[in-house]
Order: sequence, then structure tokens, then C-alpha cells
Amino acid sequence: MTIHFRFASEILRARTEQGRTQEWVAEKSHISSRWYKAIETGKVRPSFEIGISIAAALGLDMNKFLRETACEQRE
Repeated sequence: MTIHFRFASEILRARTEQGRTQEWVAEKSHISSRWYKAIETGKVRPSFEIGISIAAALGLDMNKFLRETACEQRE
């Protein structure tokens, strides 16, 4: 799985577990809801800065995410 699809899956999981809407995450991330929806569905790849902003809004640990992704890609 590519990193942007893994990121999309992770933010969808975190958002739904927290009971947040796509609009809420978009607002907290300072991006449009349309852009957030495209990122969450894997249709577009976010810049690193936007990815960090989304992760912060959802309280995700990007260091852990990147380490786990790197380990998966080595397997």
C-alpha cells in the first residue's frame, strides 16, 4: 500500500473513531472540505505540510505513522 493510501486510511479511521466530520477536520486543518474529502479518499496526495496539519487536528503521531509505514515497505 502506498504511503498516501495508508495515510488516507489512517485519517479515515481516526476521524470515525473520534466521531468527527470531514468538515470538522478540514476546518481544523485550514483546508476546504472538498480538498479534505479528496485526501481522505486517496484521490489526491496532500503536501507534507497539509498532512501534518490533518494529523495534528486528529491527534495522530506522524513520527509513529512514518516509522510504521517504513517498516511495512521493507517487508
